[in-house]
Amino acid sequence: MNSLSYLMVEVKRIFRSRVTWLVITLTVCAPLAGYSLYQPANIATKASRFIANPVLAAVIGGAVLFALLTLFELDRVHRKGTAVLTDTIVSPLTMNAARLIALLMAATAAGLLMMAVYYPYTYIKMGYLFDPGLYLESYMILLLPSLWTGCLVAAAFYQITRRFELSFLLVVACLLVSRSDYFAEKYMLRWINPSVPLFTDDFSNAMPLRMAAHNRLFWLLVLMGLWLVSVLFIRRYGKGIIGSLARNGRKLYLPMLAVVFFAGGAHTYISQPYINNSLSGEDSFDNYDYYERLFLISTQVNATPDVRSGTLNGTVTYQIRNENTESLEQKLEINSGYTVHNMTLNGQPLAFTDLNIDKESGKQIVFTLPPVEEMELVIEYGGYPKAWAYLVNEMNSSIISREYIDLTFTSFAPVLPMRDADDNDPADLTATFTIPADMVPIVPRGGNIELVSGNEDGTKTWNVLRKDAISMSLLAADFIREDIKTEGLATQFYYGRKHQNIMESSNIRELLEEVIDYCTHKFGPHAAAGSGTLKLVQTTAFKLGGIAAGDMSSMDETAFSEEGMNDPWKGAKGNEVLAHEIIHQWWGLSTMFQPDLENHWTQEGLTVYVTYRFAKEKYGEEYARKNYIDVWEQAVEAQKRNFYTRNPHYLDVLPDRYAEAVRLEQSRVNEYCLMALKILKAEQLVGGEKNFDKLLAEMYETKGTENYPLLSYNDFLKTSGLTKEMLELD
Repeated sequence: MNSLSYLMVEVKRIFRSRVTWLVITLTVCAPLAGYSLYQPANIATKASRFIANPVLAAVIGGAVLFALLTLFELDRVHRKGTAVLTDTIVSPLTMNAARLIALLMAATAAGLLMMAVYYPYTYIKMGYLFDPGLYLESYMILLLPSLWTGCLVAAAFYQITRRFELSFLLVVACLLVSRSDYFAEKYMLRWINPSVPLFTDDFSNAMPLRMAAHNRLFWLLVLMGLWLVSVLFIRRYGKGIIGSLARNGRKLYLPMLAVVFFAGGAHTYISQPYINNSLSGEDSFDNYDYYERLFLISTQVNATPDVRSGTLNGTVTYQIRNENTESLEQKLEINSGYTVHNMTLNGQPLAFTDLNIDKESGKQIVFTLPPVEEMELVIEYGGYPKAWAYLVNEMNSSIISREYIDLTFTSFAPVLPMRDADDNDPADLTATFTIPADMVPIVPRGGNIELVSGNEDGTKTWNVLRKDAISMSLLAADFIREDIKTEGLATQFYYGRKHQNIMESSNIRELLEEVIDYCTHKFGPHAAAGSGTLKLVQTTAFKLGGIAAGDMSSMDETAFSEEGMNDPWKGAKGNEVLAHEIIHQWWGLSTMFQPDLENHWTQEGLTVYVTYRFAKEKYGEEYARKNYIDVWEQAVEAQKRNFYTRNPHYLDVLPDRYAEAVRLEQSRVNEYCLMALKILKAEQLVGGEKNFDKLLAEMYETKGTENYPLLSYNDFLKTSGLTKEMLELD
């Protein structure tokens, strides 16, 4: 019989085994744990709840189960004493290889069966948010390779030790190490549990999937190398471990192949393009020299993102005037993942040095400018935008994908810090970029965007002009844009197309007009009013809340999720929850808060109160009391009666996961409901709504004095003329 015949025999035997089908059945059941018991990914999105967490639960459960099956199958011939006979017929090296391949085929069958079983349920639960591509990629990238690594690890350990119990203990030890805090921020070293903080419903999941694919490739190469090394330890001719190693070592192709796989793994590890080497939270570069009589006249960028590879290639041209008589060393900053391919000055090659020192998401390029008055500096650059390693698990970084492009500052083009030639005529930046035709571009912090052309390859070319700027950011996705004109402010609201039905059913245009007018009249104009235009943007869940950037304010997609829209602590119904999120543009972004967890002071309490006031003005006092004040009071009263509130010491004996869930719920009640009631009491103590609105307008204008520009609880009390004790509830 040849090797293929032995393989066919093993495959048939494996798939006829009841133990194999028991393991496959248990593996198919493993995702059930991800719906409640094991939820490593943030459950704020449906994709996390119904795809990421079930798959991640199956990753660990399936890998352990197939590791056990592998040990069971490899140990079977020794446990039953048949190895003595089979080894005389066929080489144990050949048989172990055939068994491993058969086990890998069984693991593949389990993964494919699991994918088919959960598809209908996931589709039904996610509805219009379901993405078949994300579903398939999750199983193919996250799950299947994990089942294979479970088989490879177990097979390698068993072939070295030939002990079932010891091999299983080693597998468990490796599992615990991979899940330890030490490896939490080292995504490449997590052999069984890839880093997936969440999945977005509306935008791109390219970052976690690309990183997971690179991680899986690395470990498959390393473990194949380890398995080939372990083959050298397979016992032969009744010899022990040393004698068998010496005998098997004559097959030189085994260690040579192992070296090839290890080398491939090392190259994969070293060349990973996603995370840079800046592991600390230190500040960005501050060592720039702003020379006298060296001026930046203008910047022109031509950039082309490649949405398939996730890379960007571009050319930037700087017009510079130099009135110095000696050469000057100059630095520019660029994303850590980019390479400067070429640099020319007035058409001649210019030498430069990449310092390869990462800070945040950037690095510096150093070059020398000669004493030439008029200079045109042209830089060709490109690469994959790397993320800041310090925030690796948040995956909130620049990204280029088919569904979403987010390039901030140095990730769009190199930044050359230099003086303006004339304060009255500062340097301008113009940029031309080409993106897929269905993407709508947004440029924060001002900038006139014009469509240049629609191209035959399904892309569009855009042009941007930014006054008084040396850099720009670009955000693009399949956005729908709503234009709203209110007193003194034009608002552009961008949201993902998947949310179109929700937004239309909430009458988003009318709601935006009402809330913006309400907040403007009560507290003052939005921080972006100076530019004349406010860009409200729904962004990916990886953005974690929202950000303010000049004329742009963003809210992550969870603010508009079905669950979020039904949160009674934010609003009585969907459009009032939307009002709550828009009010955050005043209380949370235009005015930021100094969190005081001891006193439950965050942006949420005041935003909930203002939402109540908005609903009261729109629907009347009875409606507002029933749907807001009564809801707050019921939540606070329920918390007072809660067993763990009355007996907090019992939290210490709960498993960490459950204790954390209780504390999180207590925190939400305190921040959303208890603080809202305290603010309502403050309104009553200062003489009613009219007086309180004046005080809020004052706080909005001053932004706090204790820790400017953050509004603290002490600022609130001082402005109101109250004390903490006066706001305690009965």
